[in-house]
Amino acid sequence: MAKKDYYEILGISKNASQDEIKKAFRKLAHQHHPDKGGGNEEKFKEINEAYQVLSDTQKREQYDQFGTTFEGGAGAGGAHWQDFAQGGPFGGFRANVDFNDIGDLFGDMFGFGSARGRRGHKRKEGRDLEIDTAIEFMDAVRGVTKRITLEKLQECESCRGSGSEGKGGVKTCSTCGGAGVVEQAQRTFFGTFTSQSVCPACHGEGSVIEKPCSKCRGEGRALKEHAFEVTIPPGVAEGTTLRMEGKGEAGVRGAAAGNLFITVHVKPDSRFRREHDDVHSDASITLPQAVLGDSIRVPTVDGQVDVKIPAGTQSATVIRLKGKGIPHLESAGRGDHLLHITVAVPTRVNRKQRELYEALAKEEE
Repeated sequence: MAKKDYYEILGISKNASQDEIKKAFRKLAHQHHPDKGGGNEEKFKEINEAYQVLSDTQKREQYDQFGTTFEGGAGAGGAHWQDFAQGGPFGGFRANVDFNDIGDLFGDMFGFGSARGRRGHKRKEGRDLEIDTAIEFMDAVRGVTKRITLEKLQECESCRGSGSEGKGGVKTCSTCGGAGVVEQAQRTFFGTFTSQSVCPACHGEGSVIEKPCSKCRGEGRALKEHAFEVTIPPGVAEGTTLRMEGKGEAGVRGAAAGNLFITVHVKPDSRFRREHDDVHSDASITLPQAVLGDSIRVPTVDGQVDVKIPAGTQSATVIRLKGKGIPHLESAGRGDHLLHITVAVPTRVNRKQRELYEALAKEEE
């Protein structure tokens, strides 16, 4: 009989607490469960065996006392397999472990609990879908209703989601007797361990369709194009993801549909830049406007507005237009519009302008 170090199997120290044992078991069971892609049934059974011993205080004490091997010369503090089988230290100890007792561990990870709690697997729910859509800058400001078309698995029109052809129905699975799971027994030194796995005939449902629908092959769903409208709220930003509950793929034979996640991309606008819920834009003024002050007309997300330029305005001045920015997505109010002023210096002047600038320069001497 090969040596087995249950602590090594679970990757824990011999001083591990019960919480550490359970945590290690959850992680390894999830990794090696045979129902998962890349799962290892033998490794999974070994992990189960180790957990059943180390999670039980009495069994763990016995295991710690008599070591990791029970064959050949026992050595100091050891024991022979024959001693246990013939009324040795445990007096003919036997164990019959039902893995239903740890159904709570598997329920969250693999979609099924103990056979006492429910029978087999849930029907396969529809997958979540993710799509992208692009909108104009002003649509992000004001909100927009957009029509979207995509191809996805939807309820089969032929069988109306039942998966059955015509009046054909379902029958109890003969392999598992309707339980949705099959049991396997493994004898070990610590007793007989009973593990459960999903029934391969009915895939955990406990029933099989007598005459599957020819269009959807018994799934109750089929691939087809779907057009719908989505309301994009005012204030949506680049990369915002909207969730539409139940608008993903249809589930198998009436199981819950998945959700649809729509990621919104906002096209740039040459007039505006966005930072959070504030809008930024640029305006150029002349030297006389900067010196004397003026009123200029500038575009905002609400249309053209008049902005007062104070006398003595310098280049790089920022004028804030309160409440003229983007609506807040999750609260009332709006951001601001920040107008960045640039004073334009002429590169060419006529004779009269030159004379005026020269006269001004003399005044400043």
